[in-house]
Amino acid sequence: MTATILYAALALVLVFWTVGAHKRFTALRLQCRTAFAQLHPLLRLRHDVVPGLVETLRAYLRDQREVLEMVIQACNAAIDAHAAVGLNPLNRGAMEKLGAAEERLDAALAGMFRVAQQFPEMRTDAHVKELLDRLSDAQSRAGFAWQLYQEAAGHYQAARRQFPGSIIAFLFGFKAAGALPARSLQRHAGRSTKQE
Repeated sequence: MTATILYAALALVLVFWTVGAHKRFTALRLQCRTAFAQLHPLLRLRHDVVPGLVETLRAYLRDQREVLEMVIQACNAAIDAHAAVGLNPLNRGAMEKLGAAEERLDAALAGMFRVAQQFPEMRTDAHVKELLDRLSDAQSRAGFAWQLYQEAAGHYQAARRQFPGSIIAFLFGFKAAGALPARSLQRHAGRSTKQE
């Protein structure tokens, strides 16, 4: 009889622990999704500004068509990768492709800005200044949101790896969150695009 009570108590503790661990994973997964939902419109804003900026700079960079095309191609690849992720940052492969596409866009933009530095008359164009400010703001805000997502994903991943929580994560199908490259948009947090 005493053994039965002891087993029942242990089973009850195990049930309560399992429910608590499941709630914790659910909350951490929700934090990942919420953090990405904050990043999602900022990436879209960044992607929306780039084509207008390229079209405006086309007048100044007539001889640099391949640089401008590289930026447009990188932006289109980032838009496609962003669409593939949707609002589900738990799609690890899609998140890795998004991170790689954003890094390619960063590199293409940096190349375009290096070339654009050779045209001082461009700096006095009010429309160019406005677009650069919009891009800088979008990149800075996206950089901070990117950091928040990385932090949320890191906590979720750490909880998934820790024993005995890893058993609960496996049993209840809590999949790994996709990590984003640390070098990408994070470097824009607090920096102006014009400094590139």
